Amino acid sequence: AKAMAFALGIALPLILVRELSQTEFGLYKQVFLLINTAITILPLGFAMSAFYFLPRFATDPGRVVFNIVLFHSAVGGIAGLAVVLRPRLLELIFGSHELVGHADGLALLVFLAITTSVLEIITVANGEVGLAARLIVVTYLAKTLLLLGAAWIAPSIEALIAAAAVHYVLQALLLFWYLGSRFPRFWAAGDWPVMRAQLGYALPLGAAGMLSMAQLDLHNYF
Repeated sequence: AKAMAFALGIALPLILVRELSQTEFGLYKQVFLLINTAITILPLGFAMSAFYFLPRFATDPGRVVFNIVLFHSAVGGIAGLAVVLRPRLLELIFGSHELVGHADGLALLVFLAITTSVLEIITVANGEVGLAARLIVVTYLAKTLLLLGAAWIAPSIEALIAAAAVHYVLQALLLFWYLGSRFPRFWAAGDWPVMRAQLGYALPLGAAGMLSMAQLDLHNYF
């Protein structure tokens, strides 16, 4: 599944670079650089706590899952709100003002991307590796088709942001379908002491994620 997702990830920019202007393609790269960085560093690796805590709360896994979804949603919401209230942050980050006018759309993307990024991790941590593989292929294929469709119909950064938002909304529906089917009434099972324990477990992983981002993506900002 990861190999197929990698192939789609390689093919997408090769097609987009031929459909978009140089400026629009550069903005597309900036948008997804921002999204991928937000997914990597802002949740502090909290979702990875599922691998440790789900087996230890086998009789009541809803507490672990709810904490993960709540934490990711809160972090995504705060990050999105910061972009809405201070759109000039985008100019500060990228050294250019082109994305400032798209702050509202980017705020929505950041929120949805961070919230839904838990789908694959929870599925694998729950022992459903085959299903996780199918979900990876389906979500990457949907993203590729939506972005290509947007580029062919209306080759602009606005269309790409809208297509990405549709993709993440569909992924959110898939996430809540999965959680509802595997962890009934998980939304009513919050547990603050367990959340603190999960956060303590996740912080070193979050620090490792920041180092990984610095190694893989920091040069792209320059």
